[in-house]
Formats: sequence, C-alpha cells, structure tokens
Amino acid sequence: MTRILVSHESRFVWIAVAKVASMVIHRAITDKLGIEFDDWPRCSAASTAEVAGMDGYFRFAFVRDPWARLFSCYQDKILGPVLHGRDFIFGDFGFTPGMAFPDFVHGVAEIPDEQADGHFVGQFHTLGYQRRLVVDYVGRFENLPADWEPIRLRFGLAPLPWTPIDSARRRSDFEFHKPHYTPDLVEVVARRYADDLRHFGYRFGSVPQLGPRDEPGPSS
Repeated sequence: MTRILVSHESRFVWIAVAKVASMVIHRAITDKLGIEFDDWPRCSAASTAEVAGMDGYFRFAFVRDPWARLFSCYQDKILGPVLHGRDFIFGDFGFTPGMAFPDFVHGVAEIPDEQADGHFVGQFHTLGYQRRLVVDYVGRFENLPADWEPIRLRFGLAPLPWTPIDSARRRSDFEFHKPHYTPDLVEVVARRYADDLRHFGYRFGSVPQLGPRDEPGPSS
C-alpha cells in the first residue's frame, strides 16, 4: 500500500517511495499535520488516480538511484533477517533470507510492478497514473538536504533528523553498492527499471542534477 499524505490546510501531497528516506519524511509531515505517526490513513489520499485530480495542490516525492535502492532493499529485507533478526516479508516471492544478491536481482527482474512489493516496485509506477507522473516536484535521495529545503521552507516543515550524508557508507559519492554489481547485473536492473531511468535520468555511477521540471514553484 502506497503512503500518500495530504495537507488540505497547506494544500500539499507527498507520495512515499519506499527505501527513499520515507520514514524520516513521513515523520516530518505527520508532525506538521499534528497526527500520530501511525495515524496517517486519516490524512491520506486513496491512490495516485485521486492525486492526479487534485488540482491546486502541490504534489511532491523523492526518488533514488535504482541500483542503490535495490541493493539497500537487499541489505534490509534479505540480509536483515539473518544479521539482525528482522522479520522476513518476502517469502511469498520465492526469496529466502540471506540468498545471494545476484539471485535476488534476477528474481526481482521477473516480478512485474503490478505484483511487486513496495520496497522494490518501480518508482515511476509508484508516482504515475495512466503512464504520467502525478507529482509536480521530484527531489533526489542523493541530494536530500538541498532538495528538501524548498519544500520545508514553503510549507513550514521540520528539518529532517537524518540525511544521506550522515551515513559513512554513503559519503563516497554513494558508491557503497557498486562493488556488488557485475556488468550483467547492471543491465538486469536497467531493464527492470527502464521507466525510472527514462523519467528520472539515472545512469549507473552517475547522479543527475535537478532538472527544470523538478524545481518547486513559488508558494501560492
């Protein structure tokens, strides 16, 4: 289930993308809405179809390099149950705790977005309706502090308590995932997330800058 938080007072909509700092963004927005963290459904839109029709609302989301996002998913959901005793939630997909990363990548590649878990579903799929993005602003995980700032200032949101630069494994140009990819795996991910690459401009080893369509407009 995609989290979509709405402020009717401030007239903004945030669509959460899993594995893209969604928990800390969620906290900042629920604090603004004055609701408990787990009480978000009462301030939510039902679907991206509904969001697409919300004219006059500023709709935003954050995305992430698909290769890094998938490896982060692997660390959390496949290795996490083995290393940290976390619940294993991917059994229905035929995955197993601690399975090899190449096997996980090839398995994900066989699962269409319509059947995928939110942690590895395509980001364009999460943010689109009828093959069109429904958001007005797309920030990037790789540039989270700077890309969050115009949103924070426009709507009076809190600074994020955690950003990617706080993590040592991400300080070196977000390269922590690269040693785990062979050329074959790079191509498998590129094919699986072709829509993400097309719409958000990612290439393996290269982080795009904000484009003109991503810039937030002036507050109304």
